[in-house]
Amino acid sequence: MQSRPHKLENLITGLVLIPGKGHNEHYYFEIKVGLKTLELEKGKAAIDVGKKEDLPTVISTIIKAVESGELDAQILQLSPAKPPKQPKAKTTDKK
Repeated sequence: MQSRPHKLENLITGLVLIPGKGHNEHYYFEIKVGLKTLELEKGKAAIDVGKKEDLPTVISTIIKAVESGELDAQILQLSPAKPPKQPKAKTTDKK
């Protein structure tokens, strides 16, 4: 597995469960990066969960995908990685 420069999963700011229209017990799930919704495919911002009981399986799958780097490209499109800050050099000004 390729080394990742930082933990992109820390950029995910929210997970949103959206009930389907009507009373059909169908749910959709969105992943938020900042204020934007992550698209897994072009034009598809929600994951079709199906019944609410299936949500733990969907969340587990998302966690594994993020941890293994499968969503890095999509996450970086919404929140470009910033290089780590360099520590400031200490000055020893003694008068």
